[in-house]
Amino acid sequence: MSEYGDSEESQLGSRRNTTWGAQFFPDNGESSKTSDYKEFAMIHLDGETTLAHKDDDVIAIKKFATYDIEIIRKLMQIPHPNVVFCLDIISQSPNEILISQEPMITTLSQVLAAPMKFTEVQIATVCREVLQGLQFLKDNEIIHGKLNSQTVLLNYSPEVKIGGLWSCQRGNSYSDINNVGVLCMEMMEYGILTASQLTNKEPCLQKPGDWSPDLLDFVETTMISPEKSVEHVFLGRARGRGVLLPNVMLSLFSTQRNWCIFP
Repeated sequence: MSEYGDSEESQLGSRRNTTWGAQFFPDNGESSKTSDYKEFAMIHLDGETTLAHKDDDVIAIKKFATYDIEIIRKLMQIPHPNVVFCLDIISQSPNEILISQEPMITTLSQVLAAPMKFTEVQIATVCREVLQGLQFLKDNEIIHGKLNSQTVLLNYSPEVKIGGLWSCQRGNSYSDINNVGVLCMEMMEYGILTASQLTNKEPCLQKPGDWSPDLLDFVETTMISPEKSVEHVFLGRARGRGVLLPNVMLSLFSTQRNWCIFP
């Protein structure tokens, strides 16, 4: 029996050895340039994600409910290294779309769950990458709206990219940067959001004395003066993305249970 239970196993069994075009797209007359890719695994990242391949190429497939498909189409025309790139998109109904995108391996949340704490250099590196992606969205008058450790995705390169693009809205504000401060606190003290939800209070660091004044000031800046965050002195501690690789590799042990392989 699968670790997902009988019902999930039965559901997945009906999808094995199929192409995603045949599985996800009924005969709706709309073509897809990636419809002949074959599914081989399902993983939970920022929602259920199906991996599919054709020869040596791999894509990730996600189904979303959305009300502004044009934002996704716009992002397909202007790729950015810190935003997950959408390869193909197709409508299934007025409020439902299917997206194929470049595959990512893990979420920031899953990396933080691994038994290795982040250093300030690593925190600064993640924040730099995320802020670059957010600045790109803002420059294109797009608000993400649901930035959190589940929608920040990583791979073994290790690249850091913003996912969860189905939540994007039209707009031009610094509201997303407030959430970067929450990401920081989660990297500083993993589990802080769970404690906050249980007490119905705002996230609050339990051991602020463990961290430098620059990092603490950066967190405060994202909340009070988000427009100044991108130039904050703390980001000067960021290094090449390779500093994240040990934590990303270790996260394999915490994400492995979320995989289901199709034979």
